This record gives sequence, structure tokens and C-alpha cells, in this order.
Amino acid sequence: MGALYQEAVDLQAIDALEAHMTELVERPIESLTDLHQWLQDEESFGKGVSEAYIGHVIDFYCQTDDEERKARYLHDQSVVLPMLAKFQFSLDQKFVNCPYITALDSDRYGLLRKVRQTRMDVFREENIALMVNEQELTTQYSVIVGGLTAEWEGEQLPLPFLQAKLTHPNREIRERAWLAMRDAMTPVVATIDGIMDQLLRLRHTMAVNAGFENYRDFVFYAKNREYDLEEVLQLHRVTERLVVPVWNEMLEDRRRTLQVDRLRPWDVSAETEELVPFADVEELVTDVGRMLSRTDPEFGRLLRRMETAGLLDLASRPGKAPGGFNAPLPLSGNSFIFGNSAQADWDVTVLVHELGHAFHFDACRHETLFDDGLHRSEIAEFFSHGMEVMVVDKLEDVYPDPPAHRAASRRRLIRLASMMVGPVASDLFQHWLYTHPGHTAAERHEAWRDIEKRYTAGPVDWSGFEAELGAKWMETTHYFDTPFYMLEYTMSMLGALSLWKRYQVAPHEAVAGYKRAAAVGYNKSIREVYALADVAFDFSDEVVAELADYMRAKWQQVGR
Repeated sequence: MGALYQEAVDLQAIDALEAHMTELVERPIESLTDLHQWLQDEESFGKGVSEAYIGHVIDFYCQTDDEERKARYLHDQSVVLPMLAKFQFSLDQKFVNCPYITALDSDRYGLLRKVRQTRMDVFREENIALMVNEQELTTQYSVIVGGLTAEWEGEQLPLPFLQAKLTHPNREIRERAWLAMRDAMTPVVATIDGIMDQLLRLRHTMAVNAGFENYRDFVFYAKNREYDLEEVLQLHRVTERLVVPVWNEMLEDRRRTLQVDRLRPWDVSAETEELVPFADVEELVTDVGRMLSRTDPEFGRLLRRMETAGLLDLASRPGKAPGGFNAPLPLSGNSFIFGNSAQADWDVTVLVHELGHAFHFDACRHETLFDDGLHRSEIAEFFSHGMEVMVVDKLEDVYPDPPAHRAASRRRLIRLASMMVGPVASDLFQHWLYTHPGHTAAERHEAWRDIEKRYTAGPVDWSGFEAELGAKWMETTHYFDTPFYMLEYTMSMLGALSLWKRYQVAPHEAVAGYKRAAAVGYNKSIREVYALADVAFDFSDEVVAELADYMRAKWQQVGR
């Protein structure tokens, strides 16, 4: 799959990599001109390394049971990344301590200076070996979950295909699919718990090594959050108080519509109409492309360009890693969208969401500043969720049949509301995980059950399946490969809902603001980027209450 990305830097050639980075570390910088040239050379080399590494990640995730791809991926994790981490500290130190950085334009380089200073603050050489172990463990998780299949009508199918059955109007089919997925997952629960136990120990040690009491506080500092911990805890509380009641009302309405006496786990995603939005991936791309083009022609052109270039891998298959993502390729200036399509309504949402990420990256292609620390997820997810809300009024392109169209509209509202609740529960769970070092797997499952019941389970009756509820967190890859990348989904969804309100009144102005914000580059604060889209980065009680009421009103129009 190397044709999808450029391998301008050979990650197998460790001696050459070390020589190049040594030259950057040792090169004298004797003027502002020298500093600009050094930054340019560092960025150019960094883009080449990043694209080769991301390309290998894509190759492996697309087929985790391919031994050659796996070996290349593990080489990057165990050899290349540790070497780069050591040099990154030296490069950060060289930049931060350079006397000429005070002459750099702070509007352009201010955030970069902060990011690199923070990396210096938290770097500990003894953590490099722990990072290698961490990557090995997350790889184990991806291989295990990516290889899961379940028996369905005489075939062994990847789990996304059975997940798609959970929207089926026939309750017996939903229950059968749900139980088959549980049967596939149950044998690996203990193994996954063991992986998480090891990750928690590693991450706690990394945090203590860096001078922090726990991994939560370590990550909060390392991510350069533009808000404080108390604001996060307040968002947990206000969501439980103001948003969860709306979520529960929506689930109770679904129970009445489905005409069941109690909601069971296999009923939560159910619809009264069978939602089969497309026959194959080609039709999925065509229909989503039409929705995007009606929103703005530039959006549709981007999807077609990616399809033509082979930058989409959307079909589910055995051996493919779970989930979906957009992977920017910084050297070639392209993006790659990874998915696990199973002819489900969810696949439409995933493609639209990831196209939002791809558009953001495409709009910033002119940006030469390159540093992972500049890519804040609160900003990135605003553009993916923003794209989702702007196509809600075009679902007839996928569902021309009015009952199916109405059902799909309900699904979107449930999706938007779930992003106001679910990530908050997941964030609270991670706070618990990392502030209770040494807890047992049983305690972890109990903590998740308690949080789930408070936030997302609502009126769902899990009796008889308490063990399955306790292990439900294992389905979320973020806990393993991107810890504390969850609450940003809720923060960005609040911004997207504000964008949606504006879009319904003035669609052209809303799209223009979205595009303006996407193109601004990476050195602006989160609040500045949102403001360019004419929305506020604000998760105060007042704003959350207003948007919760807005969601309730929209649901009353469409969901009942």
C-alpha cells in the first residue's frame, strides 16, 4: 500500500535517521535567518518521517494479520519512535534556548514555543522504554479486537456487520446479533483486562517519573489544555444535571415507539424502519458525495479526489483493526480515511465525520508549521462534528423513502445527543482509572457500570447482563491507544450544535465561517478558531443548558 503515501525517509535506515537528526541538533544558529532555515529544514524532515510512519500505521490497521505489515509497524514502535523521542528533546531544547526565538512572530510561533517548552518539561529518558511497552500493548489490543468474528447464519463475520443489525426493526434479530457479539467478546475479556492492567501501571510510572501524582494530571499538562481541571469537572457535573435528563427522555420515547415494556441493550439503536442506506461502498461514497456537494461543492470535490486517488478504505473485513479515522499525510498533502463499513446507517455518519477532518487538513495545506502538539483535538473534532450537522438536512440523498428518512433523522439526533453525554462519561471513567492506581479489574468494571448507569444507560435494563455492561468500555479503542482523547468530542459537539443553529438560519454564512476557521492554521487558540466560525468555545452551565434545551426541542420535532 506504499503508493498511498510517500516514503521520502527510510525508517529502516536508522543510522541515516540518526545522522540527519544529529546534524539538526549540532547545527549552529547564529542569526534569525539561520533559525528560520533550521525550522524549515526540521519541518521538511519531520513531514517525511511522519508520512512514512503514518503510512505504516495505515498498512497495519488495514490488515493486522499481515506479518510483514505488523513487523514494519512494530519496528517503528520499538526502534524508530524511541530514537525520535530522544532527539525530539534535544531539538526542543535547542529551539527553546535559542536567543533568536524572541524575534520570531509570536502570532505565528507563540503556541509552538509553548508546546516545545511543555515537552521539555515532561520528558524523562527513562520513560522511553515504557512508551515502547505501551505501544506493544496497544498493538496487542488492536490485533485481538480486529480479529474477532461472530457466527451469523452460517458465516463468520467481523463484528461491525453484526453491529449493523442492532438498528433492525425486528427485535429477535437485534437480540440474536447482540448476543452473538457478546459471545465473541467474552472469551477475550480477561486478556484485554490484563492489557489494561499493564497499561495503567506503565502510565502511572511515566507520570511519577515526570513529577506528577498521577497520569491524569500528567496528560492534562502535556496536552497544553486551554482550560483548567476544575472546568472539566464542572462539565462532568453540568452534563449529568442538565443533559442526561434529555438523553433519558429520548430513550424513553424510543421505548414507547418500539412498543416494548423495557429497553434492553439490543434495543438502544433500534429503529421502526430497516435502515440499509447503500448496497456497497461505492454507493456509500456516491450518496455521501452528493450530500456534501449540496452543502458546498468544495466538500464533494474533496471526497471524489480522495476516492480517485485510492485514499479510502471503508469496507469491514477479517483482520482489519476496529474503528474509523482520518490520517493526514503531511508530505503529500493528502488524507486517508479508514473505516469498517457494514451497510449500516452508522457508516454514513463515519464517512461524513472523517471527511470533516480531511477538509480541515486540506484547508490547512498551505501551513508550513509542523508539530503534532499544534494539532488540538478540540479544534479537529469541531470540523468533523460541524460537517455532520451541516448535512443533516440532506439525508433524503441517502434515504429517499420518507419513513426511512425520518428514522435516519432520528438517528442523527440520537448521535448528536450521545456526543453530549457519552464522552463525558468516558472522560470521568478515565479520571477514575488513573486516580485509583492499583485497582483490580473487578473494581474497574464496577466503576464503569456505575458511571454508565448515571450517564448513558438511562432506562435501559441490563439485568442478566451486568458482566457485559461492566466490560462494555473495552469496545472503545481510545482507552488503549489515545487516553484522555474523549471529552474533546463533547466540547466540539457543543460548538457544532451552535454552528447548526446558525446553519439553519443562514446556511451560506455558516459554511463560510466553517471554511474560514478551517483555513486559519495551527497557531491560533481554540477560542480564536471557533470565533472565526462565529461560534464560542464555551462549556459553561448557561451554554450547556441552552444547547440541551435546543436538543430537546429538535427531538420533539423529529424524534417522537
